[in-house]
Amino acid sequence: MLDAAGYDPLLVETGGVGQGVVEVAATADSVAVILSPEAGDAVQAMKAGLLEIADVLCVNKADRPGADELASSLEAMLDLREDLPWRPPVVVVNALADAAPLRAALDAHAAWLADADRLAARRRRGLEARLR
Repeated sequence: MLDAAGYDPLLVETGGVGQGVVEVAATADSVAVILSPEAGDAVQAMKAGLLEIADVLCVNKADRPGADELASSLEAMLDLREDLPWRPPVVVVNALADAAPLRAALDAHAAWLADADRLAARRRRGLEARLR
């Protein structure tokens, strides 16, 4: 309803991982998966299939130990995937100080979607998934 009313962008936050996250991804134009260091998030992301739905991978709490290592692990996991039409960028931010890199990555994904009518195709796939 908010989309139909002209609100843009809309941000939807989900809690945790699981099927609900995958369902939300079917309705979103861009999906940012936000992970934190020291929480074992890289392993959770792999187990939950979050890397498959992510358009942007974001390591928040850049000031914490392990942030750069988590980002490196995510990059290494992406290196194993050769079939990605869009390679999700991995950004490291401290959201309390500066989330501009996350916004820039989301803007880059939106620009990629706008090229070659990818956005309309993505929305069609989402509608088909919801219908099923």
